[in-house]
Amino acid sequence: MVTVCHCGNPSGLNVFRSAPFPWMVANSPISPLMLIVFTLLVLVIIALRQLWQKYLDQPVFKLFSLSSSNYRLVGTDIGGRTDHAYLRSGPLGGVPDALFVNKRKRHGFIGEYKSRQNKGRPSLREKYQVILYMGMAMEKYGLIEIKGAIRYRENIVPVLFDASLYQRLRNLEGEVLLAKKKWIPLDTRPLHCR
Repeated sequence: MVTVCHCGNPSGLNVFRSAPFPWMVANSPISPLMLIVFTLLVLVIIALRQLWQKYLDQPVFKLFSLSSSNYRLVGTDIGGRTDHAYLRSGPLGGVPDALFVNKRKRHGFIGEYKSRQNKGRPSLREKYQVILYMGMAMEKYGLIEIKGAIRYRENIVPVLFDASLYQRLRNLEGEVLLAKKKWIPLDTRPLHCR
């Protein structure tokens, strides 16, 4: 049903008066001033949310001595945060404690946090864990370079990416899946001794 508004026009054909914007109708409850105020309010909310996120991210950047002007925090579970960066490659998957991607280059950074003290160097298990995360992050995000570190209570230990070690670890997938089924290791020798 069409309601015709005479609006001072004797022919009755002028259904709508002209409005300042094509999507607005005459006598609409939304004025241009209200539209501008609403838009500004939305922009302020977005800016405050970004500032709050930056405020929450600062402790994670400080843990690994990174600059928030160079890196973007993709995900972390440090400090009870729930914005994880899940990495998966085939049957292998995991969540690093912190994943950063450089804002300008295709570089990344994996950070693992351990609350214990470091006794010289990281364990092989910790090193392998970080190298696996580094390789999976390179694949997922198309990174050309990646760095990693393990943050202990009193210091940071860098971990360099080794592509051949990453591939050797990936080649163990079948062996690991069989060992999990049988509940015994198929090869008891440590990886660094093979």
